[in-house]
This record gives sequence, C-alpha cells and structure tokens, in this order.
Amino acid sequence: MMNAEFRNGTVTRSRSRKRKSTSSQTLSNEAQPNSTGNSTPLEQGLGQISKAPARKRKPNCQRKTAEQKVIEQSSNSTTPKCRRRTRECSSTLPVVNGHFMAIPASAGVVSTPSGPVSHIQVQLPLANLKSSGKPTFLTTVPSLGSIPQCNSSGGIQLLPAFTAVPQQIIRLPVSGTTQNIIIVSSPPQVSPPHSPLIPISPPDVTQSLGIQGIPQSPDRNVPMSPSTPSITDMPNTPGSSAGVPNESPDEVCQRQLSDTVTEREKSTEKPKSVEEYTKIVKEYLKDICEYMTMECDALLEAHYTDVTLIQGQLETKTGRTSTKGLEKEIVIYDEAEKEKVTIERWQMLDFSGGKPKETKLVALVGRAGMGKSILVQKICQDWSQGEFSQFEFVFWFECRRLNGIRKSFSLKDLLFEVFAKPQEKTEEVFRYVLRNPEKVLLIFDGFDELPDLDGFMNSSACCSFRDSGSIKELFAGLFQKRLLNGCAILITARTKEAFNPYLAKVDKIVEIIGFSSHQINTYISKYFAGTNFTTDALELIENNQFVLSYCYSPLICRFVCFVCELVLKTGDRDLPKTLTGLYLIVFQQLINRDNSIALQSNCSFIVKLLYLAWNSIQKHQIVVFQNDLDSKETKEFALGHKFLFPFPLNRSPEMDEFGNAFGSTVLQNFLGALHLIMTPDVRAQSLIKQVTFEKKRKRCQEDWLDMVRRFLSGLLFLNNNDQCLNFLSSNSMDSLLIRKAKSLSNYLKELHPSELSPSKLLELCHCVYETQDVDLIGDIASKIGDELSMAGTRLTPPDAFVLRHILAKARKNLAIDLRNTGIDLLGLEQLVSLPNVTLFRAPTGDTIKLWQSLQHRGGKALLRRCMEKFTINPLKLRSMKDVDDLTALIQIQEEGQLYPCTKESSFKELQLPAIRDLHKIEFALGPVSGSQGFLKLAELLTSFPCLQHLDLEALSENKIGDKGVEKLTDVFPNLTVLETLNLSQNSITDKSAEKLAKALPSLISLKTLSLYSNCISDAGAEYLAETLPEMKSLSELDVKYNRITDVGAKKLTESLKKCPGMKSIALWNTTIPHAVLEHLKKEDPRIDLL
Repeated sequence: MMNAEFRNGTVTRSRSRKRKSTSSQTLSNEAQPNSTGNSTPLEQGLGQISKAPARKRKPNCQRKTAEQKVIEQSSNSTTPKCRRRTRECSSTLPVVNGHFMAIPASAGVVSTPSGPVSHIQVQLPLANLKSSGKPTFLTTVPSLGSIPQCNSSGGIQLLPAFTAVPQQIIRLPVSGTTQNIIIVSSPPQVSPPHSPLIPISPPDVTQSLGIQGIPQSPDRNVPMSPSTPSITDMPNTPGSSAGVPNESPDEVCQRQLSDTVTEREKSTEKPKSVEEYTKIVKEYLKDICEYMTMECDALLEAHYTDVTLIQGQLETKTGRTSTKGLEKEIVIYDEAEKEKVTIERWQMLDFSGGKPKETKLVALVGRAGMGKSILVQKICQDWSQGEFSQFEFVFWFECRRLNGIRKSFSLKDLLFEVFAKPQEKTEEVFRYVLRNPEKVLLIFDGFDELPDLDGFMNSSACCSFRDSGSIKELFAGLFQKRLLNGCAILITARTKEAFNPYLAKVDKIVEIIGFSSHQINTYISKYFAGTNFTTDALELIENNQFVLSYCYSPLICRFVCFVCELVLKTGDRDLPKTLTGLYLIVFQQLINRDNSIALQSNCSFIVKLLYLAWNSIQKHQIVVFQNDLDSKETKEFALGHKFLFPFPLNRSPEMDEFGNAFGSTVLQNFLGALHLIMTPDVRAQSLIKQVTFEKKRKRCQEDWLDMVRRFLSGLLFLNNNDQCLNFLSSNSMDSLLIRKAKSLSNYLKELHPSELSPSKLLELCHCVYETQDVDLIGDIASKIGDELSMAGTRLTPPDAFVLRHILAKARKNLAIDLRNTGIDLLGLEQLVSLPNVTLFRAPTGDTIKLWQSLQHRGGKALLRRCMEKFTINPLKLRSMKDVDDLTALIQIQEEGQLYPCTKESSFKELQLPAIRDLHKIEFALGPVSGSQGFLKLAELLTSFPCLQHLDLEALSENKIGDKGVEKLTDVFPNLTVLETLNLSQNSITDKSAEKLAKALPSLISLKTLSLYSNCISDAGAEYLAETLPEMKSLSELDVKYNRITDVGAKKLTESLKKCPGMKSIALWNTTIPHAVLEHLKKEDPRIDLL
C-alpha cells in the first residue's frame, strides 16, 4: 500500500501502515494491479510519486502523455476483491486521496458550471444506486478551477488540473464497477472556502444534494484545509460527538439532510451589509443623477429624451496602406437597415444567449455631443429606481476623474474609494462582489479622455483582486477578463478615437447616432415646457434648415434652444445661419449677456481662458488641472461664467480636491479658434498649418481639429462691426486679423477639391459654408469633379445640408454616389432634387422609400425626376438584402406602383432607367448564401435587356452548384446581348457542364467565358469541345484549375481547329503533364499556359 503526501507541489512515498481503511485499500488495489517491485502504472503516469528525494515535476505535455498511458493501462486491469467489505465502503466508492480523486466512470457524471466554480458535483444516475429505499447522498468537493463536463461512457476518463481539495472519502452506495474516473489536481495555492451543501431531490426535481465527506485520517502528515471540519465534528464517524447514540443509518441520513437544507439557506442569504451598501449606492446615484451633467438647473427627468441607438458591427476596410494591417471600422448602415438594428436602452445591457460567467464588454460609441454621458447618467438613475435589476451593484466612473489619480490602487480601492465616499464594513461587501461578479456593472464614461492607454489590451495586467497597479494595469486586467471575470463593463468613447482599435475585442457595440426628427421635436417641447414659446420655437427652428440639421446632436440642440429662447424674448424672428454665429451668441451670453462693460473688465481673463482652451485641444483633452491655471482669479472667472465645471477627484472626506473640465468639446473648440485669431503669437502662415487639409495627422487628431477649422473660417469672415471681436482686439490687431483672413482665403482657393478624399472634401465644404463668402463658395464649387463619390463616408444631417449648398453653386452637371453613407431620407431628397444633379447612386432600399414618400406627399414632378436620375450600374450584390432590394425594384416596374403619380398609364409600358440601363452585375454573396441567393437572382435576369457582363465569381466562392447552373441555362435565350460570363469557383461538375454546353449556343453575343477553378473533368471538357464550333462569337475560354487531364485537353485542342474566331483558351491544369501542354501549344499557339 502506498500513501501520497503533498509538500510544496511534490509527492513522496511514506511507509505502509498496518491499519488501512477499506477505501484506502480500494485506492491501493486499483493503483497496484500487481505486487511486483516495479512502480505501478499509476506511479509512472502521474509522474508525481517517487522515492525520496522527490524528483522535479515534468512538463505539462509529458505529464499528460503519462497520464493517458495510466488510463489505458488501468482500464485493462482488474481490481482485486477487497479483504473486508462493510456496508459503509466498497471497491466502487469514489475516493479523494491527496490530490487524486477516483470515481467510478459508470456510476455517474462529474459536472460543473462553465467558468470559475466553487465545487465539483458528482451526480449518480438512479440506475446505479442501490434500491434500498434509503436516502442517497451526493457530494460537493471544493475547487477553484473550471472543470469541463465529463460524461460517463463506461471507460476511464481524466479531468486535469483542479485546485486541491481536502482529503476525504465520499460515501456513495453505488453498484459495483472497476472503471474509474481519475481527477488529477494541481498543487494547492489558496485553500478554497467551504462549499455549501446542496440537498438531493427525487428524480423529478432538478436540485442535487451533498453530504460532507470524512476528513483525512489523523495519522496522515498532510496539511488539511482550514475549511475541512475536524473528525470530532463529523457525525456518524469514529470519535464524533455530534451523532445521536444508537441512531440508525436511516435516521442519520434524514438528520444530515435537514442540516444540509438549513446550511444551504444560510449560504444563499444575502449579508445585511450588502443590502445596506446597495441602498447607500442607490441613494447616492439618485442624488447625483437628479440634474443633468454640467447643468445645475436642468432636471434630468424633465429634459431627458431618448436618442437613437443601433447595434453596431465591424467590417474590414481594405485598400489601406497601414503597416498595422487591415483596419476595422463600424459598419455604416443604410436608412432601411437602421430600423432593423435599432435597439432600446434596456437592450444595451441584455446579454441573454451569451457565454455565462464571462465578462461582457459593451462599447457605447458616438461623436462628441451625441449624449453618451447623459445616457450613462440615465442608466444609473434607472438602476437606482429599480430598473436593470440583473445588477446588484453599479459603479460609475468618469474617466476624467481618473486622470487626476496618480497612485497605484487595487480593485477594492477603485470600487470603494474612487467611486464614492468610503464606507465602513466594506470587506464583506467586497467578498460578496468577488463571489457574484455577474451582478456587477462597471461603467467607464469618456474612455478616450484617459491618457497613455495604447496597447493596454496586451499590456501587463492586474490579475488578482489583491494586486495593486496603475490605472492602465487595472483596466488591462478588467478588459482582458482576468480580473472580476463575469462582470459587465460599459465603456463610452468617441468614434475614431483611442478606443477604436479595440472595438474588435468587445462583446457588443452600441452606436449612438443622435436625435431623429421626432426626438428633436420632443426635446424642444420639453425644453420650452411651461412657457409660451413652444409653438414659436418649433416654427422658428423648422424655418432654418441649417440650424435644424444640427439639432440631431443633443448637445447642439440644447444650445439652439438656448439661443432660440433669447431670440424670442427680444422679439427677433431670425436665427444665425452658421454654427459660428450660433456659438458667438452663446459666448456673449456666458460673458454676461452682451454687456460691453463686462467684456472690457474681463478681457484679460478671457484671453487666458482662450489660451487654456487651445492648449487643452493640443493635448486632446477637456480636463484642466490645477497647474494649467495661472491664477485663482482666472479659475474663478471660468467657473463663474460656466466655461469650466468642477468635478471631484477624490471622494475621501479628508481630501476635498476638485478638477475642472470644459462643459463641451464644441464650445472648447470655439474658444480655441478664438485664441488662434486673436493672439499675435500665431502669425498668418502658422495659422494655415493648424487648419491644413493635408493628411499628416492621425485620425483622432483630425477629429479634434475639425470644429476648430470651421470656427476659424467663420470668425475670420465675420462683419467688422461685431462687438465681441472689437473689444477683444486692439487697433493694432486689426491689420493682423485682415492678413489672417486673406491668408486663409487664398489657401482655400488654392485647394483642388477633386484631389481630396471624401471626408476632407466634406470638411472643406463646411469651412467654406461658415465663411458665407459667395465668391469663395462659387470658386470651390466650380472645382468639384463631374463625378462626386461620397461612398464610405458617413453623412450626417448637417453634412448633407452643407454639401447641397455647395453643389447648388456648381455651374455644371454632376453625378453623385451616396452609397454606404448612412444619409437620411431628408438629406437624400435635398441632394438628388438639385437641378444640376443628373445622375445619382444610393442604396436601393432607401431610394424606394424616398419614392414612396414623394408619392404619398403628391410630389409628382420631383418623383419622376428622382426615378429618371437613379442608376444602379454597375451593380454588385454582396448580401441577400441586395438581392431583395433588386427584386423590389423590378416589382415596382412590373406592377406600376408609382407610375400614376408621374404620368398616364402609357408610362407603365416604359422601363425604369435604372433597370433598362443596367449593363453589369457582380454576384458576391460567398459560399454561405451564394447558392440560395443566385436562385433568386436567376429569376430576375430576364428583366435586364441590356445586360452585357454577368460576373458570378466577383472574387468570391459563390458555389451556385448544379441547381444554379440549371436555373441559369433556362434564361440564356433572353440574354441576347450578354458578352461576358464568369462562372469561376462555382462547384460546376461534369453534369452541369453538359447542360451548360447545350445551352451556350443560345448566347449569340458571348465573347468571354470563364470556368476557372471548378470540378470539370474530361467528360465535361468533351461536352465543351463539342459545342465550341457552334459558338461563333466566343473569343476567350478559361478552363484552368479544373480536373481535366491530357485526354480532355486533346479534345479541346482538336475542337479549337474548328473555331477560327477563338483568340485564346486557358488550359493549364495540374492534372495535365507539362510536356503535353507544351506539345499542344506548339500545335495551336492560341492555347494559353499561364
């Protein structure tokens, strides 16, 4: 008999003892099928038991191989009969001995939940239990590892590496067997807490039950887990004082079952300290969420309006020259697609169907001013009022606050010191959090405001709740799912900012795209609730289409309402025509409502504030630290006039330290632009370097400067009588401002819009619009190319308005491509209704919706113009949605649904120009949807009378197969002008080749046929050879990379002699000897071997 002792991860052999328990004999007998002096297979396989001194542990790969050998050898061995059989033990009982647990494989299943667990549960099927009518017990074994489910199949199975368990023998009355499951554990690191006992249930109940095992024998010199009870505490064991005298085994089982239920109820009861802390947090969040962020007088409940949220997806942008590889960006949805992916606020944190017990990362992304922080504030308020009940804890962190924390801290410090004011008795709460991470929501608002986070996903991380580290290391541990694994994390960040490279790592992307038209009206109505201005304000804003377009941004919409209120109070009926004019009014009101005395007295503070704003823009941050402020007076001025807002840096009662931040990035950009034009330190040439459109900066830097460019252009072209600029500048500055304006004008005129990328061209249009200079606008418009493509560039409502304003000044006809821009229906209508836009491309589904909208409104003339301008040539089908949209377009033509609004019924006999003029179709659905999609497409092909090019490969393996070829050949007689047919990589067999060969002569205009990379062999080649002489128009044939041998190649070569019009045939195949190909090429030089 051999006993195992574990000391520091090694096992040594101890001497045999005279008295052995039955279970020890069982383990010994199973481990020693023979009595020879050689080591048993168990000793060899586990590689852990040896004579002293102990050997070094073998590598994992070696141990695994050895363990497998043990299993194979043990499965063939037989277990000797036990010398002593008692009612309490048998050779089939599962035994936990040190770090090994042997369980009969046929007795049951070892299963645990996925992810980290606190116990291993052994479930025994009823068929294997002794039908004694007595209560039967299972066991729970403490473990910190994650054990995969092990199904019983009658053989020996191995479950590796779970944390060490207290040594015990589990009493399980099961039917006899000699096959075991051996679980091999790693050396213990931390003693796991005592697992709660789980009661057993009848077969129709799903609960399990457990019974505490017997502790290890006192004579074993092995450290016991602190959670293992002493032998005197165990009922029904020798030396136990807990049992009742003369108690029968049945009574013992019943009493233990009752104790188990009581213990389970205690273990599942939430500690009172947790309930108290949750109540404190809810009250705290309810208090700080009462008013809107950065607004002390606006109740969140009264002003909050839902924004449009969509479920985001990533796509790979090709054609990039970046050395970092292919870049992934968020998919830009069409207007029709947005409706399908729009989600509600509660769905952001709905993880049903995801992997259990694994950290869920949610990224809420959107442009500056889209309302990300307000949405987070609303989520916290909802939770404090009982919503999002799946979370017992919500910890909300504004990342700007974390900027001011330089010390290292642990997870506990982050949750209970940084989040809110430290509370007493948080140790028990923290332990509860660690045990229930799935009930925790962590929110990090403004992730892009954190510095030095490049590569944090792959950097060193805090992997334990005991570790302390920098904010970067703590974030890495959370996002790499090493720390508090199982919690939910919500991150907010701007698009194109610091978090964009990590979007592929998150579990869910939610994009916030601002207000819809209905939501704009709702917000304006809430803003003016209780006043007499609601109707007038809505009318005033709707009459200014430029201002209305910017209201899609919740932040700017609030400023618009603020300015609108001022205008209505003064009796004026006009709003500013530019964004610069709008923010100039806001700036003047913050200074003290156009008080000239206030402007003069505060001029020095204003100049310092402008420099502070520009300095922060250069650092890509909105936070202003104490050392950035030159004086206490400047800080008080900025805070008093609401340019800056304070926020606490530390919740500790001993420290009352606050940081400061600009209320909005748009206002910060306006102040930065004011600094650039007012300071004499920035000369005219230096100013141009700040607004250059050359691609020299990173995309995130461009985002910070986009609004600065617009404000610069607007401010330099303001009227000279503007009161604000006159007070800020002296007489000596007037000449400098004139030089700067002239320098900017010359720079803009020298640009060539046709050479700029779509995004740069769009930004140029914004800058030129802000100037309101008619000559400059006309000059830029005249340089735009005849064919303008905005494809792949997101177009917001103000983008569409400004683009339309510029294009309207172009004195030439234009063709514009608006695919993959996300433009809304209003913007689409504004652009395509321009008289000089003679041709446009847009998503087919959105275009159909526009036509239906025009029909509903009775715009007959505009509807007809839009239908005549629309084109889809060339058409590339990438998804089933594209095929469905094409079907809807043809259905409109066939049923004449829209024609009565455009012309009399005679127009119904004509075809839509988009269908009539379609010359090329590329089909690229890929192998998953290709076969199904083509069956639909084949039915539509007869509707295109001018189709000349049909590409069914398009660099994709569509695999239309035999069914697809059969459908295609049925429509060949209708494709009278088809010149090019590409059937490469479509799994075409000899059967399909035969049908294809018979139908090909009906394509009377076919010039090029490609059958590259299919499954055509000699039989198919022979079918093609027979039909080639009948195809008088065919000039090029490609049959490379098929299964054609020299037999089929000779057939094609012989047929080639009867085809004088054939220019080349690509014949190279791996199954044709090269010498044969060379010989055939000598016979006919039209054979192409490349």
